Amino acid sequence: MLTALYDAVLDPALWPDAWAQATAAGGSAPMVVVADGGTPLPLAASGWNRHTVVTGMGGPPRPAPAEAGALDRSGTIRLNQHLRRAIRLRARLAAAQTVQAASAAALQAADTGVVLLSSGGRLMHADATALRLSGSVGLQLHARSGGVTTPDPAATNYLHTLLHDAAAGGSGGDMLMRGADGSAVAVAVCPLPRPETEAPNGSATPVMLTLRRLVQAPVCPRRLSALFGLTRA
Repeated sequence: MLTALYDAVLDPALWPDAWAQATAAGGSAPMVVVADGGTPLPLAASGWNRHTVVTGMGGPPRPAPAEAGALDRSGTIRLNQHLRRAIRLRARLAAAQTVQAASAAALQAADTGVVLLSSGGRLMHADATALRLSGSVGLQLHARSGGVTTPDPAATNYLHTLLHDAAAGGSGGDMLMRGADGSAVAVAVCPLPRPETEAPNGSATPVMLTLRRLVQAPVCPRRLSALFGLTRA
């Protein structure tokens, strides 16, 4: 039963079955119920026994299994502790997932693309902006074989030099790539920062590439005249 309960913490679709088992095991002792949205609510004991229909988070109501037996008082107290802990864990995970989704949406909306490569050059992540910008200048991200290449062998060699330097703990570097339509994309290569709790061990470091389209700012004749003292003549 506890396995089902903590599995439901990770997968909300399993909550109905987990609650059915928990409430059936609780018998006539006081239980804690989760309402819609994950709010814990105390409920009278008489309404929650093995015949109760459980409305858990993430799915339709499920009847409690008839064969489940009730726990004694000490067992029910321990069960309540696990239920409360599961509620708190689920709430923390839900909050973290909300923040993660918002962060991902913000990155997708940004005009800077991000590519993550493993220390061995394997493609781990590329957001939509990175895929769009890399395609505009012919930068090829090889998901299966790994690595990054360009149509120009010299540019590919220089890019690989930057990647190897960053993977070895160096600062990496940047380069400019141009597309057939004249568009320009700045590519910056740098090592991924290690977690503060991880000590350097001499191993290769994952690498991050950032891609940003360069847009030429429009020239304002009036400002040029003011800066350089130009006249109409």
